[in-house]
Amino acid sequence: MLQAISPALGIGKSVVQSSTIDPASAEVFCARVRASGAAYVEAPFTGSKPAAEQRASVYFLGGDPPALDLIEPVLSHVSAKRFRVGTPQQAAAIKLSMNLQIATITEALVEGLTFARGAGIADDVFFEVLASNPACSGLVALKGPKLRGADFSPQFSVKHLLKDLRLALGVPSARNLLPPHSLPSNCSLRWGRVGQKKTSPSLSSCYNRCRVRPSGEV
Repeated sequence: MLQAISPALGIGKSVVQSSTIDPASAEVFCARVRASGAAYVEAPFTGSKPAAEQRASVYFLGGDPPALDLIEPVLSHVSAKRFRVGTPQQAAAIKLSMNLQIATITEALVEGLTFARGAGIADDVFFEVLASNPACSGLVALKGPKLRGADFSPQFSVKHLLKDLRLALGVPSARNLLPPHSLPSNCSLRWGRVGQKKTSPSLSSCYNRCRVRPSGEV
């Protein structure tokens, strides 16, 4: 895409990049755009499909302040919040950091729910107790009703999360923090085969199919 639009770039133009990429790619893209005289803003965002439909997405912005001053008012029409993180590389990094949070919290949520169900604990009890536990999070509010209702319609495909986890694990500064046996890595390996399907199930559905037998045993 950047190669296709490069001939049209120049002073007075701006490029806003919102895909989830690694910091190194953000640095390369930024350098190419700025070399043309155009401004570059790294603007990945978070929020499920319902959040996007409700204009409740959250953007992580990276770039020069003048460029951010120009672009942020435009993004305000399609988002609830916008955070100025720093450089384009840092904006890309914090998006990966947030997706690592989603991966590990979702893993813990479905692991805990499956364990409780195996012990004969009703979902109502599990979620009521979880609501009073420090482990409760906004993700519980988002995914809890879907898990209780066995609604596995996708909000974010597994193959995309798998890609993001691989990007995070490939960042040099993270290699000592996220060793191959880390939880996100295990998620990647566990969900990888299913995540390659053309119709990717939701994260919870994929986990359910990989980890829970028909008998309810883990």
